[in-house]
Amino acid sequence: MFRERRPPGPGAIALAEARVVAIDDAFDVLAVAISSALLAELGGNRKAERYLRYYGAAPPWKLKRPVLGEQLATMRDWVPSLTAEEAPPTLQGYGQQLAERVIEADQAVTALAQATQRRTDFVMMGARKAFVDTLNALRLTTYGQVAELPHKRPDLNLPRDFGDRFFLRDTSQRKPSVSEVEQGVLRLRDRLQKQEDLLAKLQEEAEEEARLQEEAEARAAEEVLLAAERKRAEAQKKLDAAKAKASERQK
Repeated sequence: MFRERRPPGPGAIALAEARVVAIDDAFDVLAVAISSALLAELGGNRKAERYLRYYGAAPPWKLKRPVLGEQLATMRDWVPSLTAEEAPPTLQGYGQQLAERVIEADQAVTALAQATQRRTDFVMMGARKAFVDTLNALRLTTYGQVAELPHKRPDLNLPRDFGDRFFLRDTSQRKPSVSEVEQGVLRLRDRLQKQEDLLAKLQEEAEEEARLQEEAEARAAEEVLLAAERKRAEAQKKLDAAKAKASERQK
């Protein structure tokens, strides 16, 4: 009667969620790499128009916060400019990688949505719902038959609530006591404190990550500037040598 015994999850949903997280990690890596490449091109200037075009006034670690979602929508718009012919080769390479990750991200998000919907359909309309409906009908019928026994069989001396003893009853409507409410409040306060401590820890970690990232990007930009200065000095040295030789020939 019920062929579809197994739901299409949570295994399928877990796999889809894992895929989303893995691709989000790849987006995070690209967000930092593109930032570093831009700053190297711009001499570490975070206020340059080209840098603000991608990151605005926010550091890369803020862009990394969402799991795909807003991050996917933002970085999707980067692909055309990063892969344009006039873009520097390094950024073109990152742009190609980003284009591939965007396709993978769209597929992963779609797969997760489909797996979630299939499980919802199974619960709301599939074999599970049919089984639960049949079980509930059987429960009501059985309860009615058991509840009639004290009246049909007075010789058994059964209590009036005999039927209630076979089925769990909903006690959620019972008025809670003051003690229960106080205990609930204490548990909520404890959970709130733990969440606040976790939030503070995450904020500290994010700030430390941002500081380390800024230092790394500053070092990368400084190395680019030093390399350019060395090339300029070498070129100037060659030019001075050529001038000296030309001066000697004229003598």
